[in-house]
Amino acid sequence: MNNQEFYDSFAFRLYSFNKGHDTDNFIPAGIPENFVAKLLNGSGKLVMNNETVKLSEGDVFFIPKGCRYHSYWSVNEKNKLEWLSLGFKYFPDNSRGKLKTQKVVLSEEGERLLSEFLCNLDVTPKSVGRLYTVLEEMLGKMDREETRGDYLSENALRVMKENPLLSISEVAKTAKISESRLYEAFKKSMGVTPNEMRQRILCEKAEELLKTTNLSVEEITGKLSFSSSSYLRKVLYAHTGKTPTEIRKENRI
Repeated sequence: MNNQEFYDSFAFRLYSFNKGHDTDNFIPAGIPENFVAKLLNGSGKLVMNNETVKLSEGDVFFIPKGCRYHSYWSVNEKNKLEWLSLGFKYFPDNSRGKLKTQKVVLSEEGERLLSEFLCNLDVTPKSVGRLYTVLEEMLGKMDREETRGDYLSENALRVMKENPLLSISEVAKTAKISESRLYEAFKKSMGVTPNEMRQRILCEKAEELLKTTNLSVEEITGKLSFSSSSYLRKVLYAHTGKTPTEIRKENRI
């Protein structure tokens, strides 16, 4: 990317109207940029397929790249309609799940940084830095769309927690998903394999039994279908950093 391409990837604008204004961004590819915006005067709503975001004066909102929507804007009692629009193509965000179109409540500092754009809309290193500082705050507050992989892994996780002794093939069958798709969904959504998650759940069950019952380690081994008590001790220590004896002693203090 050269200098010009970098600067062209940002568009900072102030839109003003003295009458209602509608836009149609329900195009196949969706909008080509991300937007952070603030409605300064008037009211509006963004209408997607299954959701509507209503906006009032003072609301800060985010629209992700690729979003398809219709927007409807109305003037206030002073016949003013105005919003600050900060468009940007590149968004370093490695978190799971696509960000939704939504309103975001900023801190006083975030609002101050956003208001500085009203004094100067030029694209400069300082203004770009200001935008990404605001985005960093927004990221911790924004909702994400549930992806198909998220749904599949969460559904399978529920099955595992309800039936921790099921094999992975049985979990897949109960969750109505193939084993290969189950492994793919877990790795993508949770960063672990189904076997690793199942082992973690069994360790939690073992820890609970150690704390709430007088069952021996051998009895817990059989109850949770571990291959041997030594293996249970090994995986329990790997997950908790404690031996069965230490877990029981801590619980009695």
